[in-house]
Amino acid sequence: MITAMCIAAANYLINKTNDYNTGKKYSERISMTCKRLQKLLYFSEIEYMKTNKGTPMFSDDFRAWPSGPVIPSVYDVFVQYQDGEMYPVDETGHSPITADMEKALETIFSQTVLIDTLDLVDYSHIPNGPWAKHFDASDEQHIQIIPKEEIYMFYQNRTPLSK
Repeated sequence: MITAMCIAAANYLINKTNDYNTGKKYSERISMTCKRLQKLLYFSEIEYMKTNKGTPMFSDDFRAWPSGPVIPSVYDVFVQYQDGEMYPVDETGHSPITADMEKALETIFSQTVLIDTLDLVDYSHIPNGPWAKHFDASDEQHIQIIPKEEIYMFYQNRTPLSK
């Protein structure tokens, strides 16, 4: 089951992207897909943990999928949007974004706004990184959890957007 914080963070990033795209020519827009959303959530989780001494933003686990870290419940909600445009889902009953969350989400959005989605996938596939340690190509169900402690320990002294 998807948690309220994941919905709130995903909606925040989708709204930021839609606002960025408003009035831009098609060729200048950010194509928001499930893959991109997942990478933005992952890098936002890293940014949040770095500034909050390892405390995660989400209780949801990231799984090691072929395209990188994925929160399956978020994927299930947003998979319907694969044409490059996404819309926020109903937030009735969901938690609001805290100031610390907004700061992490804003930081990652501004750092990634001009980075291609496939490059974001590459950043999440860093050799010896948390995803690489847990990805198992023979696991067709992609159930391998990437432990939050490992994510924090690996990234506490490095930027998530470097190889």
